[in-house]
Amino acid sequence: MNIILQYFRKYGSYLALSSLLVFLFPNEYKIFWENGWKLLMLIMFLSPVHSLFPKLPWIWKILPLRRQLGIICGSLILAHGVGAYMVWWDISLMSFTKPNTFIFWWLLGGLTSIPLLLTSNNLAIKLLKKRWKLIQRLSYFMFVFWGVHIYFINKEENLWALILIGLWMVMKVLVVKKIVLWKK
Repeated sequence: MNIILQYFRKYGSYLALSSLLVFLFPNEYKIFWENGWKLLMLIMFLSPVHSLFPKLPWIWKILPLRRQLGIICGSLILAHGVGAYMVWWDISLMSFTKPNTFIFWWLLGGLTSIPLLLTSNNLAIKLLKKRWKLIQRLSYFMFVFWGVHIYFINKEENLWALILIGLWMVMKVLVVKKIVLWKK
């Protein structure tokens, strides 16, 4: 298992290049979204689950891979956006300004994804120093924006996205309050 984790840590970021396939298959943009969203949920829940349940051994193995998973996730989600735009290019610019549309939340999520992707590397860590972590905290907003985006696509079927965001927020509050549910 350690060999697989080391291999993924070293070469996992190259999986992000698979998102370039959106230019060959733009109609498959939903596949990029589904996989990107699953990765985003894993990344966002890893830290609070680790803090609340420190006894879970598998968390310790995945935790160091968050940056690589984040790069893959961001690439897939941006590929989804590019593919959706290529398919639905005639969307009215007015829908970008209405908060009750999925396009508004898509734009907010996309705008927060870009700085996260650009700063997910060793050079950015060196240059930005303490500000790097501040920029990476945009992922909290990105997670909420993408969840609301999913909800507005189909409010009745996608209520689960808001429930997940609520669960994640409760977990984050418990972490801030330093409540541990399963101690070492």
